[in-house]
Amino acid sequence: MEDNEKIIASQLLEIKNNLENRDIAKVYQLCDELKMNVKKYSINKAITPRINTIADIAQPSTSNLTLNDRIREIDDIIDILNSA
Repeated sequence: MEDNEKIIASQLLEIKNNLENRDIAKVYQLCDELKMNVKKYSINKAITPRINTIADIAQPSTSNLTLNDRIREIDDIIDILNSA
């Protein structure tokens, strides 16, 4: 895994942990940071839309993923990033 993927995977893991702990204010903050880093760092363009869906978590109208679905999606994305 390259450095860019490590940064994004780390942020996703932090979002997941805060989702599980129901710290929504922290999740919103982390999602804002994730949005900026997705633009800043070069990562696999095929996975970028999935990461953006997670980053838009603070805007419920853009996604109808349930909490458990979001956590599973984050796990899936982290697995993909780790295999890069």
